[in-house]
Amino acid sequence: MNEPSRHNHMIRRYKRQSGLSLIELMIAMLVGILMLSGILAVLSNNSVNLQLNEGLGSVQENGRFALARLTHSIRLAGSYNPQDPALDLTGIDPTVEQADLASNGVVFPGEYANGATIGSDDGTSDASDTLVIGLQGEQDCRADNHGYGTVVVAGSTVNEQFHVINEYYLEDETLRCRGYEGRVLRGEKTSSTNTNAVTLVENVEDFQVLYGVAEPDANNSYTGQPSYYLNADDAASAVANGGRVVAVQFALLIFSDEPLSSASSARQVKLLDAAAYTPSKQRVYRLFQQTVQLRNPWNSIVFEGGS
Repeated sequence: MNEPSRHNHMIRRYKRQSGLSLIELMIAMLVGILMLSGILAVLSNNSVNLQLNEGLGSVQENGRFALARLTHSIRLAGSYNPQDPALDLTGIDPTVEQADLASNGVVFPGEYANGATIGSDDGTSDASDTLVIGLQGEQDCRADNHGYGTVVVAGSTVNEQFHVINEYYLEDETLRCRGYEGRVLRGEKTSSTNTNAVTLVENVEDFQVLYGVAEPDANNSYTGQPSYYLNADDAASAVANGGRVVAVQFALLIFSDEPLSSASSARQVKLLDAAAYTPSKQRVYRLFQQTVQLRNPWNSIVFEGGS
C-alpha cells in the first residue's frame, strides 16, 4: 500500500473509532432521565400505596372493634332478670328496677333524680351525639364493678350483678365511655365508685345515632319493628307520647393515624341525619354504620301484653 492510501485508511479508521457526537449524547441523557423518572414514579406510587394500605388497616381494626363493642352493648339494653341468683337485690325492689329498665333500655335526659342531665343527646348543629343505655350486668363499660363483690351460684363463684348505665360519647376525636350505677341515679344508694371516662377508640371524627321508635296501633299494640328513625331529642318526645325505642342505628367516621404524603381528592361524607361535609385532614377515612335491634324492649312489650 502506498503512503497516501495508508494515510487515508488511517483517517477513515480514526473516524469510525471516534466517540459519541453531542446529539447522540443528549439523546442518551434524555432516555436515561426518562427511565429514571419512571423508576422514581413507580417507587413513589409504591410508597403511597403502602401508606394507604397501612392507614386502611388501622382504620379497619379500630372500626371493627368499635362496631363489635357498641353492638354488643346495645343488644343488651333493657336486659333484666329478677330471678338471676347473681343479681344483688340488697335493699332493692326488683319490680321497680325491672320497670325502670323496661322503660329505659335507652336512657334520655330527665329520667333520674340524681343524674337529670344523663341521657342520650342529639349534638347541636350536627355535632357528635351521645348514647346512653341501661342493662343488668356485672360491670360497666369501663370494667368497673362499682364495689359489688362475688356470690356462689350452683357451686361456682360468680360476680354480682346490678343495674348498669353506660354512656358513649365523642371527646377530642376519641370515642369514650362513662359508667354509672342505676341504683345511685335512682336515689336507692348513696355511694358508688368514680365515674371517670375511659377511651374506647381513638381517631374518631364523628359519632351519630338514630333511634328506631315503634308506635302503637289503634289497638295499642306494637309490632316490634321501628315505625321511623329519629334523633335523640325527637325520640325522647315520641317515647314520652307512648312510643318505644326498639332499635338503634349508629355511625362512626374513623381516620388513620398518619397523614398521607400526597394529596388526594376531597370526598364528602354523610353520617345518618347529619349534613354532608368534607373532612379536613389528609388521612384515610372510612365510615362504619350498624343497625341493632333491641331484643329486650321488644320482649318487654310482649310480656306487658302490648301496653
